[in-house]
Amino acid sequence: MPELVRARAAEQDGLPSRRHLAALGRLAADHHDVPLVQSAWFEWSYQGEAAEVVDRLRRVRRECLELGLHGPARSLQWRELVRWLDLDGEAATAQALELATDLQPHAATGMSAKCYPPQTWLTLAQAFARAGDAGPRARTRPGAGWRPRLGQVPAEHRASFAQRHAVNRTLLADDGLRGLS
Repeated sequence: MPELVRARAAEQDGLPSRRHLAALGRLAADHHDVPLVQSAWFEWSYQGEAAEVVDRLRRVRRECLELGLHGPARSLQWRELVRWLDLDGEAATAQALELATDLQPHAATGMSAKCYPPQTWLTLAQAFARAGDAGPRARTRPGAGWRPRLGQVPAEHRASFAQRHAVNRTLLADDGLRGLS
């Protein structure tokens, strides 16, 4: 999957990856019988109409569960949650809250390596906040368990680690978490 590699490389360089992901979308649209390849569906889910992506992810996730692939299924469930957050309305908010509640126990360790745990925590916090969940979940700062780990990053890389990755920037900025705490 050269487009998948190109999309990842572009993201790491801070460049747009949309055209590479769109190529994956065209393949999926042209070939409805594409076999289960978790990484392709995961990457494909970054583009396209959210409602269509949610429907397809749900079907692929079911197939993963039938095969006993729980980590990849949860990763696809997280992508489904992200896409529900792209949709407006009470039904989308309710679906996002349901998925976030289901994923919360697995956010740090029960997903595939494709999921960056801090990004997963941030997404869960966004879903809880959107639903107006004022309980302990919404008050938990998504980066609280992650912040001390910044000390594990070699000193010469800390500045770029904290500033180049959008999720890291959000979690490390007080303003980025204020609305979620």
